[in-house]
Amino acid sequence: MTAPGTLELAQIACCNPAPLARYINVELFGRMLTYGAIVASGLGFWRYDMIKRERAARIAAENRAIAIQQQAAADRLQAAEELLQIAEERRQIAEERRQTAEERRQTAETHLQLMVISNKLAALLRNR
Repeated sequence: MTAPGTLELAQIACCNPAPLARYINVELFGRMLTYGAIVASGLGFWRYDMIKRERAARIAAENRAIAIQQQAAADRLQAAEELLQIAEERRQIAEERRQTAEERRQTAETHLQLMVISNKLAALLRNR
């Protein structure tokens, strides 16, 4: 519209009765649509980029969590192996102690038998 419009005139001419409508023409409207499309595509690309970055960050976090879980599992397995090794060493030490105790018992029995024999010999020599 070039002249200030009224509601009756806007209905007859099928145009917008707002005071701002006189400043909008086809060329300006086309530019507005073009700039709007450029801004919308830029925002769309920015939004896509943000979604892509967020997805990459989420995947990286999941990979870190998986790596941490795998490391923890490996640490638990290593600790279990070390515990088994310690248990085996303790079993061997206990076996060695048992053998040592058995050897000491046998030595004590042998010593006792030697003492008895020695006492019998001494008694025989005294009785002669």
